[in-house]
Amino acid sequence: MPQDEAVPQTATQSVAWSNLTSHLNQWFYKPDFEALRIIYSAVASHWLTNNEPVWPLVIAPPSSGKTSIAVGPLSALENAFLIGDVTPKTFLSGKKGTQSSLLHRIGSGFMIMKDFGTFLQKRDNDKNEVLSQLREIYDGDFGRQGGDGQTKPWSGKITVIAAATLAVDRAWSFQHDLGERFTNIRWLSVYNRDAGRFACRQISNGREVRDETKRLVRALFDSRPKIMPPELSDAQQEYIIDLALFVARMRAAVVRDSSGKREIIEVGAPEGITRLHKTFSTIARFHASLFGCPTCVGEADMSILSRVAIDAVRPSRWDFIRSIPFDGDINKGDLQKATNLPSGTVSWIGDELSALGLIEHYNEAESGYTLSTVLRSILGVTNLHKYTPPNLEAIR
Repeated sequence: MPQDEAVPQTATQSVAWSNLTSHLNQWFYKPDFEALRIIYSAVASHWLTNNEPVWPLVIAPPSSGKTSIAVGPLSALENAFLIGDVTPKTFLSGKKGTQSSLLHRIGSGFMIMKDFGTFLQKRDNDKNEVLSQLREIYDGDFGRQGGDGQTKPWSGKITVIAAATLAVDRAWSFQHDLGERFTNIRWLSVYNRDAGRFACRQISNGREVRDETKRLVRALFDSRPKIMPPELSDAQQEYIIDLALFVARMRAAVVRDSSGKREIIEVGAPEGITRLHKTFSTIARFHASLFGCPTCVGEADMSILSRVAIDAVRPSRWDFIRSIPFDGDINKGDLQKATNLPSGTVSWIGDELSALGLIEHYNEAESGYTLSTVLRSILGVTNLHKYTPPNLEAIR
């Protein structure tokens, strides 16, 4: 069974984490412990900071373990609420009395969304209104006029933990309007006969497994440190700036004509890096607090940020970039084989990355690509081009 290398700082935490990982190893095939530590670091930041919350969005195909391992058990936390269907009236209702509204019942706490994809399928008017409300909730203040004409305000801190399928990458309006507020974590799973055997073992005792997972998750967070996490060094701050620049450039928008040959008509500017920097810093510091040293942020705490940065980017774009030799070039045919993407998709992504100034596209004897000077510089200082997933059998 895989063992997680991170060791919590206190004896109580160490026992709690060991108990949880042993339980998960017993009932699930090769859980993604690195992703779990990132999620838990974001969750831990809810209690001990007045900064903006970190909202993990766990992305994976159906039946991959993202809900049963990563998201669902967090409903055992104090002041955590499971949210099913999300409508414009979910958070603050128009009824009299503050307790009729979800946000007033929570105050400050957690909203657990086990199927965020259902929300993304709603009609545009409802979806846009909910997106607007979530932006206000993220900022900590929200108000809605009730049936009596009075505005019922809410203020507090809500940490949203959500699960979604890969369809979220194609939800352009969500990515444009709210995506930067979520921290994507692309859950890695192994799909083979052994995974199927583990699933069969849960048929007769699934409820017991779920209940025990919740109990162990609650025990881990009950043992969390009650002090502020360690600060980052100046060098670590600079490294995080480079990671944020990478993400901002890699997920900048490209607008195409809606008809004809779908030519590129506009190239969006990269987002600001302030929120990205805060998110990366928070995750590293609280990872140290939960799984490392109480007085300093170490190499292991910083190394998980490579995963966070890469997971923030659309997989097809990253697959394209990582297939290009760092100090060389690659022809279109070889890149297509390396990425397993159709020829048309390779051309589409290549045109967008070229327009964003991330690669250079040449057409000589055969079409090919090389990294731009800007992107090569960022990859060089962050070493992202050397990153490999924690589980080589995993499939995104």
